Amino acid sequence: MSDISFDTGAEVNLSAYKDILQRTINDVLKKIKISDDGIQWLIVEEEKFKEMDKKLNKMNGISIIDGLLPISPLFKEKCKYGRCNLKTNTIWISTAAIHTAPFPIESLLPKKRQTLLVDVILDELAHIQTRKDHGDREYDAKLASFREKYYG
Repeated sequence: MSDISFDTGAEVNLSAYKDILQRTINDVLKKIKISDDGIQWLIVEEEKFKEMDKKLNKMNGISIIDGLLPISPLFKEKCKYGRCNLKTNTIWISTAAIHTAPFPIESLLPKKRQTLLVDVILDELAHIQTRKDHGDREYDAKLASFREKYYG
Protein backbone atom coordinates (compact mmCIF):
# COMPACT_ATOMS: atom_id res chain seq x y z
CA MET A 1 0.00 0.00 0.00
CA SER A 2 1.37 3.39 -0.99
CA ASP A 3 1.58 6.31 1.45
CA ILE A 4 -1.25 8.42 -0.02
CA SER A 5 -2.84 11.39 1.70
CA PHE A 6 -4.71 14.55 0.78
CA ASP A 7 -3.46 18.12 0.61
CA THR A 8 -6.66 19.74 -0.51
CA GLY A 9 -9.48 21.82 0.84
CA ALA A 10 -12.08 20.13 -1.32
CA GLU A 11 -15.48 19.57 0.24
CA VAL A 12 -15.94 16.24 -1.53
CA ASN A 13 -15.43 12.60 -0.63
CA LEU A 14 -11.85 12.01 -1.71
CA SER A 15 -11.74 8.26 -1.05
CA ALA A 16 -12.54 7.56 -4.71
CA TYR A 17 -9.53 9.64 -5.76
CA LYS A 18 -7.32 7.67 -3.39
CA ASP A 19 -8.64 4.34 -4.69
CA ILE A 20 -8.08 5.32 -8.32
CA LEU A 21 -4.59 6.65 -7.62
CA GLN A 22 -3.62 3.54 -5.61
CA ARG A 23 -4.86 1.23 -8.36
CA THR A 24 -2.91 3.18 -11.00
CA ILE A 25 0.26 3.36 -8.87
CA ASN A 26 0.10 -0.40 -8.29
CA ASP A 27 -0.27 -1.03 -12.03
CA VAL A 28 2.68 1.26 -12.85
CA LEU A 29 5.01 -0.09 -10.14
CA LYS A 30 4.29 -3.68 -11.15
CA LYS A 31 5.09 -3.01 -14.80
CA ILE A 32 8.24 -0.93 -14.27
CA LYS A 33 9.42 -3.20 -11.44
CA ILE A 34 10.20 -0.63 -8.75
CA SER A 35 8.85 0.15 -5.29
CA ASP A 36 7.47 3.39 -3.95
CA ASP A 37 8.80 2.74 -0.44
CA GLY A 38 9.83 6.07 1.05
CA ILE A 39 7.65 8.10 -1.32
CA GLN A 40 4.72 10.11 0.00
CA TRP A 41 1.92 10.74 -2.49
CA LEU A 42 -0.32 13.78 -1.97
CA ILE A 43 -3.56 14.31 -3.84
CA VAL A 44 -4.05 18.04 -4.45
CA GLU A 45 -6.24 20.41 -6.38
CA GLU A 46 -4.75 22.09 -9.46
CA GLU A 47 -4.76 25.46 -7.63
CA LYS A 48 -2.01 24.13 -5.33
CA PHE A 49 0.34 23.89 -8.32
CA LYS A 50 -0.35 27.52 -9.19
CA GLU A 51 0.70 28.49 -5.65
CA MET A 52 3.94 26.50 -6.04
CA ASP A 53 4.65 28.18 -9.38
CA LYS A 54 4.26 31.64 -7.80
CA LYS A 55 6.77 30.67 -5.11
CA LEU A 56 9.24 29.40 -7.70
CA ASN A 57 8.82 32.46 -9.92
CA LYS A 58 9.70 34.77 -7.00
CA MET A 59 12.99 32.91 -6.56
CA ASN A 60 14.02 33.08 -10.22
CA GLY A 61 17.47 31.82 -11.14
CA ILE A 62 17.79 29.05 -8.56
CA SER A 63 17.65 25.57 -10.04
CA ILE A 64 16.07 23.76 -7.11
CA ILE A 65 14.16 25.57 -4.37
CA ASP A 66 13.27 23.57 -1.26
CA GLY A 67 13.66 20.45 -3.41
CA LEU A 68 11.06 21.58 -5.97
CA LEU A 69 12.21 21.50 -9.55
CA PRO A 70 11.59 24.75 -11.49
CA ILE A 71 9.06 24.63 -14.30
CA SER A 72 10.24 25.21 -17.82
CA PRO A 73 7.65 26.93 -20.06
CA LEU A 74 7.88 23.83 -22.29
CA PHE A 75 6.54 21.60 -19.49
CA LYS A 76 4.29 24.10 -17.68
CA GLU A 77 1.01 22.65 -18.99
CA LYS A 78 1.95 19.09 -18.00
CA CYS A 79 3.21 20.16 -14.59
CA LYS A 80 -0.22 21.29 -13.49
CA TYR A 81 -0.95 17.58 -13.04
CA GLY A 82 2.06 16.40 -11.06
CA ARG A 83 5.07 17.72 -9.16
CA CYS A 84 7.68 16.28 -6.85
CA ASN A 85 9.96 17.42 -4.05
CA LEU A 86 13.33 15.67 -4.23
CA LYS A 87 14.28 16.55 -0.64
CA THR A 88 11.23 14.92 0.88
CA ASN A 89 10.44 12.28 -1.79
CA THR A 90 6.93 13.70 -2.05
CA ILE A 91 4.89 13.45 -5.24
CA TRP A 92 1.82 15.64 -5.69
CA ILE A 93 -0.84 14.37 -8.09
CA SER A 94 -3.70 16.69 -9.00
CA THR A 95 -7.31 15.67 -8.87
CA ALA A 96 -7.43 16.76 -12.54
CA ALA A 97 -4.85 14.06 -13.41
CA ILE A 98 -6.84 11.45 -11.52
CA HIS A 99 -9.88 12.38 -13.61
CA THR A 100 -7.95 11.08 -16.65
CA ALA A 101 -7.45 7.57 -15.20
CA PRO A 102 -8.50 4.79 -17.55
CA PHE A 103 -11.75 2.99 -16.93
CA PRO A 104 -11.26 -0.46 -15.35
CA ILE A 105 -12.29 -2.18 -18.60
CA GLU A 106 -9.36 -0.53 -20.40
CA SER A 107 -6.90 -2.40 -18.20
CA LEU A 108 -8.25 -5.65 -19.65
CA LEU A 109 -7.37 -4.67 -23.21
CA PRO A 110 -4.24 -6.32 -24.65
CA LYS A 111 -2.45 -3.05 -25.53
CA LYS A 112 -2.21 -0.27 -22.95
CA ARG A 113 -3.42 3.11 -24.17
CA GLN A 114 -1.37 6.13 -23.20
CA THR A 115 -3.05 7.95 -20.31
CA LEU A 116 -2.20 11.23 -18.65
CA LEU A 117 -2.29 9.89 -15.08
CA VAL A 118 0.13 7.06 -15.93
CA ASP A 119 2.43 9.48 -17.76
CA VAL A 120 2.45 11.87 -14.77
CA ILE A 121 3.30 9.02 -12.39
CA LEU A 122 6.10 7.75 -14.67
CA ASP A 123 7.49 11.29 -14.99
CA GLU A 124 7.52 11.99 -11.26
CA LEU A 125 9.02 8.57 -10.43
CA ALA A 126 11.82 9.25 -12.96
CA HIS A 127 12.56 12.56 -11.17
CA ILE A 128 12.64 10.82 -7.78
CA GLN A 129 14.83 7.96 -9.04
CA THR A 130 17.39 10.14 -10.86
CA ARG A 131 17.16 13.36 -8.79
CA LYS A 132 17.34 15.14 -12.19
CA ASP A 133 15.12 17.43 -14.26
CA HIS A 134 13.68 17.37 -17.79
CA GLY A 135 16.40 17.53 -20.42
CA ASP A 136 19.04 15.76 -18.31
CA ARG A 137 20.31 12.61 -20.08
CA GLU A 138 19.95 10.41 -17.01
CA TYR A 139 16.39 11.57 -16.37
CA ASP A 140 15.40 11.27 -20.05
CA ALA A 141 16.83 7.73 -20.25
CA LYS A 142 15.05 6.64 -17.06
CA LEU A 143 11.74 8.07 -18.25
CA ALA A 144 12.15 6.36 -21.63
CA SER A 145 12.93 3.09 -19.86
CA PHE A 146 9.85 3.43 -17.65
CA ARG A 147 7.64 4.24 -20.63
CA GLU A 148 8.99 1.24 -22.58
CA LYS A 149 8.41 -1.11 -19.64
CA TYR A 150 4.90 0.19 -19.06
CA TYR A 151 3.62 0.65 -22.59
CA GLY A 152 5.98 -1.77 -24.39
